[in-house]
Amino acid sequence: MEITLDLALSTILRSMTEVILPALDSSNKLAQEQSQLVVGLLTLLSNREPDRLTYTLTELEHYKDLAVKLNPFWSSDILKSLTATAEELLDKAKGNPDTEVILNKLRREIADIAGQVSDGTDKAAREARTLILSACSEQQLRERSWLLMQGWETDPSSIPELSELLRLRQDDLST
Repeated sequence: MEITLDLALSTILRSMTEVILPALDSSNKLAQEQSQLVVGLLTLLSNREPDRLTYTLTELEHYKDLAVKLNPFWSSDILKSLTATAEELLDKAKGNPDTEVILNKLRREIADIAGQVSDGTDKAAREARTLILSACSEQQLRERSWLLMQGWETDPSSIPELSELLRLRQDDLST
């Protein structure tokens, strides 16, 4: 039997809620609180696991698009190479293990560029900064939607559903 992430998460959640939490001393508030945090995080991971690949591919697509837009203003051989690799991965992305590796490298390269253009006053630096900040706003909204079920938002109705923010649909990935 293969131990899948879904199976592991559901087993751990069941153990936490049916065995460990009821066995904790009710006067130990710290242990109660920490256990609830563990259950909350495991629930989040369990609920979001089906969307993880779609989310990763959407993020990779957004970073690739940002890299393409940055190219006229701030070009590097690494960025060009990562952009090309990202395009290839998006073309054949169904479960490709390299997807997250390239996404992380692309993230780091764009973060390096953001650091380099942060104090620049020329037009290229200003344009690159604007593109990066716009992309950050989009990413932040996706991340807030990803964590919506945690209850941190003061106005949850102002945050779009995650499915609305993901350009790539699960159906697209399974065909």
